[in-house]
Amino acid sequence: MQFDYSPEIKGDLEVKARGTESLMANEVRSQRLMQFLQVASNPSLAPFAKFPYIIREIAKSMELDPDKVTNSMEEAARQAEIMKQQQPPQPPMQQEQPQAGAPGVPNVADPTGSGGGNIGVGQVPIPGEQGFAGNEQQQQAAAPTPPQA
Repeated sequence: MQFDYSPEIKGDLEVKARGTESLMANEVRSQRLMQFLQVASNPSLAPFAKFPYIIREIAKSMELDPDKVTNSMEEAARQAEIMKQQQPPQPPMQQEQPQAGAPGVPNVADPTGSGGGNIGVGQVPIPGEQGFAGNEQQQQAAAPTPPQA
């Protein structure tokens, strides 16, 4: 039809290039699946998600064969067991009483709030008392300035 100008062989054609549209739609779908996977990874929401389906759909959106890149439930259970065996055993957590005066441990009896992250329980210093931030400024303002020549 490109080089033959005979009107009998020409039809009504309307060409729409949709290559970029489908590429963009697939990319958006892939991003949405990844976002959903992150949201569903929340421990309170995880029971409501079908993770094998989500993983398969992510593989499809990346143009991968889901049968080749994902595990079945049996394979996934075996893989999880292998990974669990490879992790070193962790010692049980022990409750220790912090000792006052130990480095990095706040002293509960310290009322000043000056160290160890304790919140002070005393009173706020008033003007003229030690620790009041405005004392230096008041003393400097009250001191006479020498006359300039």
